[in-house]
Amino acid sequence: MLENALCWTLAAPFIRAKRQRTMHEVAAEWHDRRRIDRLLNELVTTYSDLLG
Repeated sequence: MLENALCWTLAAPFIRAKRQRTMHEVAAEWHDRRRIDRLLNELVTTYSDLLG
């Protein structure tokens, strides 16, 4: 809430930069999770006979 109020002050560029940094971190984490999930699914598919 305070962050939203600060968007209307001289602190707006700093708040915007912080929000963009947070968005990039979330996007990178999401991308990593998808890559790991894809890799694990590929490993399970490839080596399913060894898991049983």
